Amino acid sequence: GQHEKAHQLLDAAIAANGNHRGPKPSELQARMAKLAAAADDKQSQLRWLGIALESNKRDGYIAADLAQLAMELGDLETAFKALRVLTVSRRESSMSLAMAFLLQAKIAHQKGESRQAHMWGRRALSEDPELEEAEEFIRELESAG
Repeated sequence: GQHEKAHQLLDAAIAANGNHRGPKPSELQARMAKLAAAADDKQSQLRWLGIALESNKRDGYIAADLAQLAMELGDLETAFKALRVLTVSRRESSMSLAMAFLLQAKIAHQKGESRQAHMWGRRALSEDPELEEAEEFIRELESAG
């Protein structure tokens, strides 16, 4: 009913924008991701957030949402790319810069890249010396190897 109608309206609005990039198309694509989330379709949500971020790499909120969902789904490559948008551009976001660095550290650790994990973990702490989660992560890394 309502969900399908909203989907059709957003589809039409996105199609009317063509292949244009920028804030407006990105906003519509992010809304499509929210619709997918409401339908509990996490793969479609991930795809639409990725498209939205491609349309507007300056949107830190979309980057943060994409990173968190990708981490949840185990898509480390997508998560890392979204986190890089946050850490390189330093755009306003729903995620702190320190947390973005820490998540990059955790991804590097999961990929067996301990030097990278240490580097990103230290960057997280330099951004926010009070981030206990980063302190714990670095302690775990040091005790492990």
